[in-house]
Amino acid sequence: MGIWAAWSLLRYLPQTRLVLHLDGAIPAGAAQQWSRIFPDARILTRRESLVLVEGRLANFGAVRRWTAAYYCGLKLGGFHAAALTDRLIEFDADTLVLRHPHVLLQWLDQDAVRMRWNRDHRQCYAYPWRLVRDVVGNSIGPPPELLNGGFILAQRMGDTDWAFLDDVLVRFDADPRTDPLRYWMHQTIAAVFASTLGEAARALPADYAVSKGTTLADTTMRHFAGHPDMRPRFFTEGVGLVIQDAIVQGHLPADFPQGPRT
Repeated sequence: MGIWAAWSLLRYLPQTRLVLHLDGAIPAGAAQQWSRIFPDARILTRRESLVLVEGRLANFGAVRRWTAAYYCGLKLGGFHAAALTDRLIEFDADTLVLRHPHVLLQWLDQDAVRMRWNRDHRQCYAYPWRLVRDVVGNSIGPPPELLNGGFILAQRMGDTDWAFLDDVLVRFDADPRTDPLRYWMHQTIAAVFASTLGEAARALPADYAVSKGTTLADTTMRHFAGHPDMRPRFFTEGVGLVIQDAIVQGHLPADFPQGPRT
């Protein structure tokens, strides 16, 4: 899945370098296969990623510890600590860019954009927002519009951002009502951060949103999340749509096998 996910996006971003964090979701032995398809990729073992986190986040102990302890903590700490550019795209292995991502590419060049995400099909935060605000304080804004952590356009975080998130995690850890290691905490923390950015942080358009059922014809990017009405469609629908679009765009030869059709 991951190779298709990466290729479906990077075919539209030929100057972008892939950074792959081997956090356990992808077998370490698969690194050679990734290198064959993405020869310029920067492939980091979990240990290598955490070394970068230790260096970049040396002054932010709560974020550093959470990144190492949380099951997908590298999606925050590792993602930014390993970054060599200011503009980043975080994507999960179960996402596919199905056609030309015009809006995404436009926003990549806009300095005023701090964060964009694919809208979730329902609110999936670790705790109700009223409790999050009660724990974190009134420095945060209203809950972001259904933030999903599967596909995020972001600006690389600076020390001010990390100091804020460090304090957020200290508060979550200290309050007996909340557990910073709870499921969906990654996108809860991302939502807390996004809520402080105003117009600079907004959801991607509806054609990037998480959805159930058959993939709609006007879908630009789809996150085939871990739901029985979504995940199987990655292969039964998504990959075939990527191949069809890639042939039209000249990314693949016309005789490339197109697989299942929708």
